[in-house]
Amino acid sequence: MEKPTAEQIRSLLASRRDVRQEEGFWQDFLCKFHHKQSELPDRRFSSARVMKWVYGAVIVYSLVTVISLLFPRRVVVESPPVSPASYQIIQAPVPAAVEPPKPAGPESSAGRAF
Repeated sequence: MEKPTAEQIRSLLASRRDVRQEEGFWQDFLCKFHHKQSELPDRRFSSARVMKWVYGAVIVYSLVTVISLLFPRRVVVESPPVSPASYQIIQAPVPAAVEPPKPAGPESSAGRAF
C-alpha cells in the first residue's frame, strides 16, 4: 500500500470537517457501550473461578500429605546376620608414671615484675 501524499491527507481532513454527528449520537453510543459492558463476564467472577481451583489444589495436596504420613509404605529392611558377642577381656596398657611438676620456689619468682 502506498503512503498517502500530503495533498490527499489535506483533502481528507477538509472533508472530515464538514461531517457533523447527528443529534443523540453520543447518547446512543454510551447506551450501547454500557449494554455491551454489562453483557461481558465480570472479572471478579473469573478470579473467583481461579481461586476455587487454587483452594481445591491446596486441599488435595493437604489430603495426599496427611494420607502419606498416616499410612507410610512398608519398607522391607534386611537385618545383618547376628554374630555372638565376645566376652574376652583385654587388658589395657598401663601408662608410664609421670612425675609431678616441682613447686615454684622463691628463686623462680624473683625475676618477675608483677
